[in-house]
Amino acid sequence: DEFAMKYSYDESMGIEILQGEVSNYENCVIQKVGLSGKINGQTGVASTSSLDEKYIPWLIEKIKSSCELANDEDEDFQYCDPENPELTSIQLGGAYDKNTYDKFKDIGLKLEAAILAADERVEAIDYLSLSCSRGPSIKRNSLGLKIYEDDDIVSIFAEVRASENGVVKSNGKSWYGQDIDEFDVDVPF
Repeated sequence: DEFAMKYSYDESMGIEILQGEVSNYENCVIQKVGLSGKINGQTGVASTSSLDEKYIPWLIEKIKSSCELANDEDEDFQYCDPENPELTSIQLGGAYDKNTYDKFKDIGLKLEAAILAADERVEAIDYLSLSCSRGPSIKRNSLGLKIYEDDDIVSIFAEVRASENGVVKSNGKSWYGQDIDEFDVDVPF
């Protein structure tokens, strides 16, 4: 009766620093297509990361079979205002290409050293990560809705353990932005 489609492309990279070295590195690209359809008032969903036409019949069958099992409407199905069916949200910082392994490694090692030197009560940094991601998504449905979204983000997270007079406490801090150069290692959080 009705259908909706979402395509997304996500490019991401992340590193973790532990005791003066990179302990983990990840760099990936994920593409995904998700479909939902409404049959006799029931909504079914299916998705795949294999972008090949041969999977279309499989997706349709999955939607049909999940419609048979469903007993309520899909709360995520987006209806649209017929006067404004096209929505666009582009929030790109323009600095994503600065995000390299070497830059993240350099900032991560400097940040670890700065945190450890900041206070004599700091015993360890239990977790330190730097990551970034970007990618567009497109949503359309049979009611005329067309949504295009695109954004990018850089995030840094550190969890520190400190002790004083036998009392041990942990605390985490985060930083989010779109330009890694805006992060100040000397005044991190």
